[in-house]
Amino acid sequence: MLYRMTIMTSLAERRTDMHARVPHVRRRATVATVRLRLLDGAAPGGQLSGAVRHAVEAHGSLTSAQRLSLTAQSDLPRLYTPVEADTLTHALLAAGARVAAVTGA
Repeated sequence: MLYRMTIMTSLAERRTDMHARVPHVRRRATVATVRLRLLDGAAPGGQLSGAVRHAVEAHGSLTSAQRLSLTAQSDLPRLYTPVEADTLTHALLAAGARVAAVTGA
C-alpha cells in the first residue's frame, strides 16, 4: 500500500534561513602597479633602436602617439601590472635597452 507523504518544514526555520544571509560588501581589489623608466634606448643620441621600438610596440600597449613620442631617459606613459611590466622588461632587455622599474607608482 502506498501512502502520500508530505514533507513539511516549519515557518520559523525558513525565516531564520532567510534572515541569516548577510550582504557581502565588495571591496575594490587593489592591483599593484609598476612604472617603467627607459634609461637607454640602445641607439646613439637618446634615440630608440629599431629592436627596442619593436619590443615597445609588441608589448607596451601604448597608443601610436605615445609610441612615437618615446625617447630614452623617460618614463613610459602608462602604469603596468607586475606581469605586464615583467614581460615588457624582458623584451626590452633582449632588444638591448636598459630599463628600471619603480613599484608602487
